[in-house]
Amino acid sequence: MLQKALHRAVRISHPARVMVTAAEAHRLHWQRALWFMRAEHRFLSESPGGSLLTTAAAVLSIAARTPTALITILPARCYVADEWTLTLALHRALSERRILSVGILTLGIVGFGVDEDYLLLRAPDDRPTVAVAATAQRPMESVARNIVRQGAVVATGIYIASASTLASLFYKCWPTLTHRILRHLKQSRTPGVENRIAPAVAQEALRGASRPFRDRSPWSTLRALRVAHCGWSSLSSTQAIERIARPLPESSNRAAPDYSA
Repeated sequence: MLQKALHRAVRISHPARVMVTAAEAHRLHWQRALWFMRAEHRFLSESPGGSLLTTAAAVLSIAARTPTALITILPARCYVADEWTLTLALHRALSERRILSVGILTLGIVGFGVDEDYLLLRAPDDRPTVAVAATAQRPMESVARNIVRQGAVVATGIYIASASTLASLFYKCWPTLTHRILRHLKQSRTPGVENRIAPAVAQEALRGASRPFRDRSPWSTLRALRVAHCGWSSLSSTQAIERIARPLPESSNRAAPDYSA
């Protein structure tokens, strides 16, 4: 999955501009895949549950040097059956000025998926994106199918925004935490050396952060670009993983084309 996510990233950016967040505890699984990446482009958590901290560190490091840079956050834990459809959507999102003017953009997949989060969208307007009203977190299948019929899309966890926009949001939501991360990066950043969020830094950051930090990312109010069905799965449950590992027979897939498989 990590290698596929890296391929996804280099289709929309130069390899030298790709950064990765990872857990030190999982080094055995990701180190060989990241052989081409400069060490200072790796942001590592040395304690459990530090993925949002490392993401914040990567974003803030970019914003400190190039605030006008356009950042795309891509999750590695996902499966995509039709990469071309997703790649076309990413290129469109990154190239059309009207789409990029929304502030923070996310991608939503049309169709039903197994054990997915869904974006509930507001009424369309004259823009190519649609405002997100709320997120439904892994609703029951009957509920999921109903909201999909009403226009909900599968949440991907893909976000696109300028570095300054994301940094401003971090400052607004978690000012103390943001200053702590920036201070840590300034003191520890060394060319050729990985960026590490040590347990002491993580614990201090979590103690000073508000409750929403522990639960979710701060970018809840945004707009979504609808993406054609591409077999997306966030692999959020055993059932979702089994469906990818052992897909239904071809005839069954034709009978239920709205499944992400």
